[in-house]
Amino acid sequence: ASTLGTDRLRELYFAMISITLTGIVIWLISTFIVYQIMRKLTKSFDNLVEAIGDIEKGNSEKIEIELQDEADYIAKSINRLSYTLHERERQNISLQRELTDQMAERAQNAEQTMQAKLLHADKMATLGLLVGCMGHEINNPNAMIRLQVESIKSIATDAKPLMDVVAIEEGTFYLGGL
Repeated sequence: ASTLGTDRLRELYFAMISITLTGIVIWLISTFIVYQIMRKLTKSFDNLVEAIGDIEKGNSEKIEIELQDEADYIAKSINRLSYTLHERERQNISLQRELTDQMAERAQNAEQTMQAKLLHADKMATLGLLVGCMGHEINNPNAMIRLQVESIKSIATDAKPLMDVVAIEEGTFYLGGL
């Protein structure tokens, strides 16, 4: 009876190992298959991303890959946007050239007037700087006096009794030339 139980345990042990190995093999195979499917599904998006990178770098103006899925719709939309952007850029360059030509023509006609205005503006700026400096130099002593008025009042109030005593003892005297 003991060998019968051992044989049964051995059979169960091998069955468990067999089921576990089968499960691992099925998992590996299914993982590989899913990986291949995902790779195939994302390949068109990888190509799309690469083509967008070429547009971004300026190597291309449109996506030149043939796709037959959602990425194809996106690629066509990007191509339309890219075409519109490049067309607008060409129009902007043309308008910029026209504007530059007009500006050059106006600049030639107004050069002397501008030089006179610039000279006048320079003179006025220099005069403004001179007047500002003079005002600053005049205002500095006034500001210092205004800042010190309270201190001077306090000093004069504290010094008045002393000056009265000196005036009684010595008569007329001058303090600071006053």
